[in-house]
Amino acid sequence: MKGIAAVTLVLVVLALAGCDFQDIMSGLLVGRQKDHAHTQIEEGAAMAEAQVLIERTSVIKLEGDISRVFPLFTPLGEREWAEGWDPTVVWPADESVQERMVFTVRHGDGPETMWLVSKFDEQFGLIEYTVYESESVHWILLRCSAAEDGKSTNAEITYTYVGTNEDACQKNVQQLASMYKHNLKDWEYVINHYLRTGERITHH
Repeated sequence: MKGIAAVTLVLVVLALAGCDFQDIMSGLLVGRQKDHAHTQIEEGAAMAEAQVLIERTSVIKLEGDISRVFPLFTPLGEREWAEGWDPTVVWPADESVQERMVFTVRHGDGPETMWLVSKFDEQFGLIEYTVYESESVHWILLRCSAAEDGKSTNAEITYTYVGTNEDACQKNVQQLASMYKHNLKDWEYVINHYLRTGERITHH
């Protein structure tokens, strides 16, 4: 109530000084609109900064030639070495790997996510996945090339994330940091174990 009384007193003083009431109120309204617009601009700038693509790349060395290694990075081939990986193919019906192949994946009790093979070139050992989540999208690009020893394969793996809001962007940062905690050397170890033994490492 004291605040209202103070505002009223200011308006009365201004009116006695010859100021038009409508001009006073218009000035106050414009000021509030400018403050609101400035806040929106600041929030938009923060979102724009938060939504900058975040990306990490690592190269791992795998104990097999490309003809043996590259198929392990396809949707169904990954089942051979990745515990808990069990995609459900939506298209095509014969489950052949090709561009525009669509499948879904569920990790534990988490939500189901939709995956798309956005690039596929077996000749050049390249495959890219586009993954759609409720508030973000990310890409996984894998390139396989022959190592210098002629017997091994270098696999270059790049993850790229974009979020649709600040919370999603923060979650993406955490996911990417967790994914590359060991610079994908954990992938290297698990895949090489499979290549040497034909068995998948399981955790109990």
